[in-house]
Amino acid sequence: MYYRQIMNNIFAQSPSKTWEELREKLDQIENKLQHTHQYSNLCNLYYNKAAILFSFGRSTEALHLLLDQRDLFNRFAQPVDQLRINLATVVILDALGYHENYYENMVAFHARAQSLKVHPIVADTLNNIGDHFVQNDKMEDAIITFQACLDYCETHFKQSNLYPKAYYFALLNQTEMFIRINQLQKVKTNFEIFQKTKENADFTHLLMYDHCQFLFAVAKQDVKHAAQLAEQLQNVDLESLQLQIVEDIFQSLLHFYELQGQVERAIQIMERHIAYQKSLSSAKVHQLFITSQYEMKKAVAMNDMYFDSLTQTWNRNGFEKTVIPMLETGCPNASTLFGIIDVDYFKEINDRYGHVIGDAVLMEISNRIHRFYTEYDDNSYCYYGRFGGDEFYFVYQNEDEHHLQQFARLFYEQLITEPFTYETISFPLRMTIGCAYGKNDIKKSLNDWISLSDSILYEAKKNGRQQILIKKID
Repeated sequence: MYYRQIMNNIFAQSPSKTWEELREKLDQIENKLQHTHQYSNLCNLYYNKAAILFSFGRSTEALHLLLDQRDLFNRFAQPVDQLRINLATVVILDALGYHENYYENMVAFHARAQSLKVHPIVADTLNNIGDHFVQNDKMEDAIITFQACLDYCETHFKQSNLYPKAYYFALLNQTEMFIRINQLQKVKTNFEIFQKTKENADFTHLLMYDHCQFLFAVAKQDVKHAAQLAEQLQNVDLESLQLQIVEDIFQSLLHFYELQGQVERAIQIMERHIAYQKSLSSAKVHQLFITSQYEMKKAVAMNDMYFDSLTQTWNRNGFEKTVIPMLETGCPNASTLFGIIDVDYFKEINDRYGHVIGDAVLMEISNRIHRFYTEYDDNSYCYYGRFGGDEFYFVYQNEDEHHLQQFARLFYEQLITEPFTYETISFPLRMTIGCAYGKNDIKKSLNDWISLSDSILYEAKKNGRQQILIKKID
């Protein structure tokens, strides 16, 4: 079974599993990926492991994991995983009470996710921007943004019936806003939606739902039901959870007991809240914040050094630092495919339409490559980058040589099938690809692979361009 299929199965099971049960499975996958040198998938696994930890309220553990693996991320994480990791770091820091540049980061992440068409991250950032509006008492902006997140999820995820976590966060965050402004009929509607779709909701979502039910009972002045729900919330081990919802619950319970004149209960909640806040402001957590700020700045510097600023793929330096170790340590039973993409008549595109369109063509090619790599699911090593001008390089490893050829042909079809469109301009994307492939026991340097693929590319161009030519090497 392929890596992404395995992870999808784990996520499908996660709502009904404890962290300890999930960790055992994740550790098994981690060992396999390390043994087979699947560093790109390993980066993705660590991100998912941190996300699962966070969903269980174990924020400092999640942050520790992301910080411990920064060197691996900087070397091997694909662009979309770099984006996910940086987003997760900012969200976790926010949950721990460190909000510096939160909104600016979210807006930047949102724009990047849109350009890459990474739908879960687009939804995540919309929800997070809405949450920022809540924290700054911009209720109308918050409700609109949460609705934009819900609409986006309906458009891109409803058919699969696998809504992302952001969908539930946005739905419940919006529900709380409706309670605050006393739009109780809309609250009921959102409760019904949650009940119909909650099979993929996790522990945090269920806790948020219980909190909303409590607030709803208070808003309806149903004191008896509110008291029952308050008792249930108190019995949750809130102190073990490092989440913003915990702060909200403590404040809601304190306000309720004060209104009911239950002084002793109010004092108990206040004492628990104070102790909780002290735990979040400890020297240990503060040191994590300082370290994470340093690592994020370091990641930005590494990004500038190793990523092409136009297409946000690896540049030559980044491609070399990632691929050379892979070629040296790759699984001996596997084979390697190395290819060079050349855009046909790119100079004519620039001359006819201008460099703005030329740059847009390169960005569109990068996005198509990214989408293919994201959707193509197997236990393989996949990297790509722009070496300059209109040339992109890519490398792929797999144990089945027939699979290599299939990959290359599907890859080519992904690049050329749809025409390029920019406002009123539209024309077919034509390109030529030269690919060399062979067993990993035939030790070749990166320069050897480039030279071989370049000669095959030259032959394909002589044959009339607009084609992919794949040749086995001995």
